[in-house]
Amino acid sequence: MRLYPLSIYERGGSPDHIAHIMFGILICALFFPSNISLISLVLVSALSVFPDFDLKFEHRKTLHNIFAAGVISYTFSFAFPMLPLSLSLASYFSHICLDMLSPAGVAIFYPLSSKRYRIFGKIRSGIQTLTFVIFLWAVFTYMGWVPLDKLLSVI
Repeated sequence: MRLYPLSIYERGGSPDHIAHIMFGILICALFFPSNISLISLVLVSALSVFPDFDLKFEHRKTLHNIFAAGVISYTFSFAFPMLPLSLSLASYFSHICLDMLSPAGVAIFYPLSSKRYRIFGKIRSGIQTLTFVIFLWAVFTYMGWVPLDKLLSVI
């Protein structure tokens, strides 16, 4: 018997925001360690969840595609010069990549095509996604690839 109601994510919805933020920060730490600062982590977190603003209209189409990623990432980098375009794109695409792990997939080439693409497509819940991201964090930290000391010094 459950002591709490099922969340949208446990019923087969998309990965939750915590998993998206953690994955975005992991990408930042792995590939852009020199850009780690409090402001960059805040911006990376914002970009990592931004695609879900389309939850009310054509979810996983309108903001989950390469065109939206380019426009929004460029806009963020222009508005916040301390955030390189490459880091903006990586943060935004981290969200899309996690959503591509779910059975629903993502219309990555929308509006040219509404066909949804997925990678593996077996992760159905936010809990599974969060577990996967935490596992990646643990492995990469153990291997010494994540500059944990630098991340912790910012916080």
